[in-house]
Amino acid sequence: MPKTISETLDTLAVKYGMVLPLGDLIASNAYETLSGQVQTGQYIIGRSIVSHDRLHVTCHHLAFSQESVDWEIWIEAGKNPVPRRMVITYKQVDGNPKYRLKLNDWQFDGIDNGIFTLLIPPNAIEVQASPAD
Repeated sequence: MPKTISETLDTLAVKYGMVLPLGDLIASNAYETLSGQVQTGQYIIGRSIVSHDRLHVTCHHLAFSQESVDWEIWIEAGKNPVPRRMVITYKQVDGNPKYRLKLNDWQFDGIDNGIFTLLIPPNAIEVQASPAD
């Protein structure tokens, strides 16, 4: 795979026909990708509460429409404006399936870069992926 997340997402989509539902959210150009094809958008009046287990967070609720998807995002209000919930509705797929994501365990301090080191078990077997037709 390529060295960047954005290039890897593109390779997965083009070469293998695999589109990750929230790939745009983790891409290096996330803002441009998410906002670039927006046809309409709105800030839902007032703030809403996003609940995860015992955590209740006040959020700004935004909704956007694009040609093939509608998506909503809840951004935490206050000093840590992080995404807390996202819903994507696929308008051009039979049944208009929805993908829902809750983000509830943001940690901003103490991340050790070692957690990103690839550790391959000694008994791992390499599997070749086949490109999509």
